[in-house]
Amino acid sequence: MVAGVMLVPLVDAGTKLLSVRYSILQLLWVRFFFPFWFIMVITVWRHGTKCFVIGRPVPLLVRGVLWLGSNICFATAIKFIPLAEGMALLFFSSVILIVLSWLVLSEPIQLDRWVASGLGLVAILMIIRPGFSDFNSSGLLALGAAGLFALYLLSTRLLSRSEPPLVLMSYQLAGALLLLTPALPFIWEEVLAGDIILMFAASMGNIIGHLMIIRAFSHADVSVLAPFLYFEIIMQIVLGYALFGDFPSAWTWGGIVLIVAVGVYVALGRRVGSLFRWTREM
Repeated sequence: MVAGVMLVPLVDAGTKLLSVRYSILQLLWVRFFFPFWFIMVITVWRHGTKCFVIGRPVPLLVRGVLWLGSNICFATAIKFIPLAEGMALLFFSSVILIVLSWLVLSEPIQLDRWVASGLGLVAILMIIRPGFSDFNSSGLLALGAAGLFALYLLSTRLLSRSEPPLVLMSYQLAGALLLLTPALPFIWEEVLAGDIILMFAASMGNIIGHLMIIRAFSHADVSVLAPFLYFEIIMQIVLGYALFGDFPSAWTWGGIVLIVAVGVYVALGRRVGSLFRWTREM
């Protein structure tokens, strides 16, 4: 589990590195291209081609649009803010999901969950510090990514009752590529040989990381593994400092610690941690 969550941030670091030379849309297209063929092969092998005959294409397409929108917002945000800060803001989606489950699904929410949500909001304010001199509006873009990702998780919860996970993932990758491909002639920049290697390595590290995480969930309970999801922020801090010289300020550290504590509490209490990691962007 730890090895898996340490590998996943490589794709975010690669995107941030390469965003100075290529557009976000081009980088996302490449990010999705390699996993698409890998996941399609596994899906056909496990479920056969008949699994793609579905009766609810519109909800699946809406889910894919939410996922793509979250990716675009997050990738754009980390171009301007540190990796760890962006990831902490994205993890706020677990708190947003609790509120959405109350509003949309009418699930009862206990008082302690509302307190946890309030503390999560305090953590977000500590990180982005609106009104202060070091406020970066890109943090709001990361929050937008968290909101879209929470909606994506909610749709996943609903659709996963009738569609296998691999089928859901295949459709979201296919949908993302279909939406991004028409824009390529207008945004494509010639890719340097070294950058191709970096893009491929980051994408494959992301895939391997997800497979290790899924493997971990097949051997241990969610309550055991959920706290280890937040090791990803540690890796983001390491990569941010090593590659970009970014080190969180005292306020950001406080916000990260608080949101991780809230997230662990929520994951253990409501079992949303498994949904978050199983559907994390590839």
